[in-house]
Amino acid sequence: MKKPAFFTLGLSLLLGGAGITTRPASARPFPTALKPAQPQSLSLLHADTPLSTSDLMIQRPYQAPDGRTLAPPVIGLPGAQVYRDAFTLGAESAILGGIPTDLGFTAPEALSIVGRPYGNYNAGCTLCVFSTPDNLHQGGAQAALSGIDFRMGAFAVAHGDAAVAGFYQYDELSQARVTARATRFTATTVSLARPMTNAEMALLHQGMYLATNVVDPHLPPLNWQGLPNENAYWGFIKSWTPTSITVYGWAVLGAGNAAGGQVPDPTHLDTLKSSATVPLIFAGVPAKIFSKNTYVSMDADRIYGPHPTARANAYEREELDFRPRNFTKPHSMSFHGWTTSYECDHCAPNASTDESYAYLVNGPGLKRAYVAQLYSDGLEFSGYNTWLPGNGAPQVQGDNHILFDFASDLPTRNTLHFGAKVFKDTAPGTSWTNWDVRLGLNIDGQRSDRMQGGVDMVQLAWNYQNTPDTLCLLSAGNVPGLCQDSQANAIFHGKARFQDAVDFTGTRPTNFANGLTLHAVPDGSGLLGGQGTTLQWNDYGSQTRTSLVNIDPSGKQGGFTFYDINADSSGTPADLLLSLSKRDGLRTTQPAHFGALEAARLSTGPITAPDSAAGPAFPAFPRSRLPATTSAAPLQDGQHARCTDCTLNGRTGVDVVWNAASARWTDLMNNPLH
Repeated sequence: MKKPAFFTLGLSLLLGGAGITTRPASARPFPTALKPAQPQSLSLLHADTPLSTSDLMIQRPYQAPDGRTLAPPVIGLPGAQVYRDAFTLGAESAILGGIPTDLGFTAPEALSIVGRPYGNYNAGCTLCVFSTPDNLHQGGAQAALSGIDFRMGAFAVAHGDAAVAGFYQYDELSQARVTARATRFTATTVSLARPMTNAEMALLHQGMYLATNVVDPHLPPLNWQGLPNENAYWGFIKSWTPTSITVYGWAVLGAGNAAGGQVPDPTHLDTLKSSATVPLIFAGVPAKIFSKNTYVSMDADRIYGPHPTARANAYEREELDFRPRNFTKPHSMSFHGWTTSYECDHCAPNASTDESYAYLVNGPGLKRAYVAQLYSDGLEFSGYNTWLPGNGAPQVQGDNHILFDFASDLPTRNTLHFGAKVFKDTAPGTSWTNWDVRLGLNIDGQRSDRMQGGVDMVQLAWNYQNTPDTLCLLSAGNVPGLCQDSQANAIFHGKARFQDAVDFTGTRPTNFANGLTLHAVPDGSGLLGGQGTTLQWNDYGSQTRTSLVNIDPSGKQGGFTFYDINADSSGTPADLLLSLSKRDGLRTTQPAHFGALEAARLSTGPITAPDSAAGPAFPAFPRSRLPATTSAAPLQDGQHARCTDCTLNGRTGVDVVWNAASARWTDLMNNPLH
């Protein structure tokens, strides 16, 4: 095997110093042909003398770990032997460091680039990296830094931004190095419809991607997001002739079928990505493009294992230290961090899949995906919809600070804002209770760290107006309607309207002096007034109120009392109108008017009037002489009488009723008589 040529670079060659003979600028030196048979020194060559060789390795002196001074290879140019020894290297790459030696070690090598960008295009970047088939005279190899021909004068200035970059990168979806029609496939070859030219074959390399438009018909054509799957057969180039290309084997990318001997069937062509109607091969194309792909290996055994060889147990993906100074004027500087500019030209609105994203964190076990640490008036996140300011608070009474806000732009050119804000209620604000939190809707407000303008709709307010542990509904954003205080009491600041039945359900109160009380709305003088304005539950006595009162059972009363209207500002008790109690029966202080009165339907006790004697309500008989039903005089079901010697609940004298179904007299609850 042919050995590579090794050359020792003298410092004078690198710096253009001693040992270099200068020539007139007009002189054009001939290339120096180097013989690769043995290492040669270039230190005495002219600085502008081109070098010509097919196999070049460059050495430099190196202090080996065992103390020897050696000259291992550190730089390899394309075509060197190392590319044939290490199949993972690209045949078009230059190598800096990492070249193994027969001495059992590898000389490390580092690269320092010091530049001073000064203009547009490639003059604007210290390191310019391009992934393109274009040459330096074509757009793909020209940095898009204020990218207008400076020779156009004012036009170039007016349409540029005079930007520079320490690092510039350009990637593109490159065309295939060779696109050719295929006529036949075998398990390891593809035959071409026309011979490749020498120029085309010069672009091919062993290990190069080789794609086809021939698909496996058994695989689903679309993924779960509707994106066309790459179901075509691929291979890696092994060798070639003008009329065929040999691969190591065919398979579909990522499909999992690694069986050997797969043969693409040209009758099954891709119709989702390609409109071609004939089988094709594409040499040197990728299926996916990374602009940057960082892989970090961090083995804890090297730190905490029984034979430690490393110390670092912390990793920082990337750090930007931006240290501006002396910007003493407001708004005199602009800073932008990571920026993703996505513009799909001449695309359908839904061209990208729903799972497309600009930023992704895939980290099972990672405690935080995103951390924002800003001053209080900064924005931790801002978007057309989502708005998340920092953790500040308003300092001026009546001002607010947004906690979060979500926006929706309507076709009516209005914007709905739904979110939470902190409000400053009182001054000077020496306690946390001087601030409240409100949640609700705003129409057409403007967002910064605070919400300005717009129209507030109903808001929920916590700790409203310096009242801790309260929750209120605020109309128009600041008018209280219904509130709940710290004792779980509901307070209506406005009218309560019920359009359906109202059901008050709860446990029996332990203090019967205070229960359910519905008060009237005070008039302009602050006094209660109006007909039927108050219902009081378990508030016996009714001072200055018109009331329906359930009499306190502890007073052996039981029943209800009704009181007269009282609009007297002196606060005197209202007059009793009607009372129905267990102790006193039915009493009224006013005349009673009945349209009809049926004695047969009165079930208990006599009817009495002032200055009159009591009379029986039903015919009265001892139990033994209660009437019996006969065919000549049948008793009617439900017919009433009074049993004078029957007892019920310790009292003698019971109203009874004839039960035709059982053919007997019973009490009014159908119980046997006693």
